[in-house]
Amino acid sequence: MGKANAYPEGDILVLVNIPAKTRPIVQSASFPRPVLLTLAVVFAAAVILYSAIWMYAVRWEPDVRLGVNYQYSDTTRSVLLTVVRETGPAGQAGLVVDNQIVAVDGRSVETHLRFRDAVYRGQPGDVVSLTVERPGESVPLTLDVTLGSALPGEER
Repeated sequence: MGKANAYPEGDILVLVNIPAKTRPIVQSASFPRPVLLTLAVVFAAAVILYSAIWMYAVRWEPDVRLGVNYQYSDTTRSVLLTVVRETGPAGQAGLVVDNQIVAVDGRSVETHLRFRDAVYRGQPGDVVSLTVERPGESVPLTLDVTLGSALPGEER
């Protein structure tokens, strides 16, 4: 009587006894323990390697400066110069605001990464050839820019 009164009034408790022969057989896919351990170690090593590479890439700063701010356009596949510092390497080479850089060292600027890598992977003193289109001029102009040293705290 004690167990029957343990449930509130109105609840129905149904106990079904399924014979062992008719119970569904549940098979779980289980890999041998050494295989699982190996996979866990490989996964952990991959995560650590990825984290180390990411931490290095986030802290990477270029050693050179061009002295410009720019905006990449997917439609024209060019780099539009929005700011050119007159005392910077680009300003001294003759670049001005609203110039569109269409090629670096003879290679077209297909993505902003191609421009960034071509310029900022260089060393101070390297010469980079920029093919520039200017508003109102029909013929692209090629200018050689000597990369400058990055100054601490300066925007590149």
